[in-house]
Amino acid sequence: PAQENTADNAYVFERRVIFRHGDGSSSEGRIDCYKRGCFVLEAKKIKSTANSSVGAGDTPLSAKEKAIYELGLVGVMKSLHQELDTQVCAAYGWTEIPNDEEILTRLVALNAQRQNEEAQGTIRWLRPEFQNPNAQSALLDAADSPPVVPRKAATNAKTASAKLPWPATLPEQLATLAQLLDSGTPQTESQLAARFTTTAKVKPRLPGLLAALAALSRIRRLDDGRWMG
Repeated sequence: PAQENTADNAYVFERRVIFRHGDGSSSEGRIDCYKRGCFVLEAKKIKSTANSSVGAGDTPLSAKEKAIYELGLVGVMKSLHQELDTQVCAAYGWTEIPNDEEILTRLVALNAQRQNEEAQGTIRWLRPEFQNPNAQSALLDAADSPPVVPRKAATNAKTASAKLPWPATLPEQLATLAQLLDSGTPQTESQLAARFTTTAKVKPRLPGLLAALAALSRIRRLDDGRWMG
């Protein structure tokens, strides 16, 4: 159980917290299970059936649905799922996200292909230096090898220096920051804020947004305080 001295509450149940709301007010609540240094996401006030349907279509949300959308971080989770699906498909060399039936069909065909290759002595070791250190790895045709998907980078200096409008929604804000940090060049919070047309408005919000992305292992903070994907 949580103790009165919060310094002792590194890994506890029912930890007391103060929630700060957008209108400036605050309220007291409790986190069911708290572990220091870990990302916390709770949505126990929202029924799963309502949560799963809100934001599923293009129909404008009602006030109640908008509250569910924001409390449940529906947009954030949807964006993360879509990004994960896209990256997994890219690893298989698929340019689109197929439906469940098509995925199974492709995987069964791929399994048969790999089985035939191994019967002929061609094995695609994931880590040949450990899995098969005494044999030379089979040389595979580049066309048959899984494609390497590079991180997105700025195409030219003009694109990199162009100021961007600050997105209106939380999922868009997180996605935009993640894309900026995917360039491979570490950036400070001031440098990130300067990338937007409303620098003064953006800068105070960056610490919380960057911390959320870091908690999701989407970005990381370097020892010198800069951020990168």
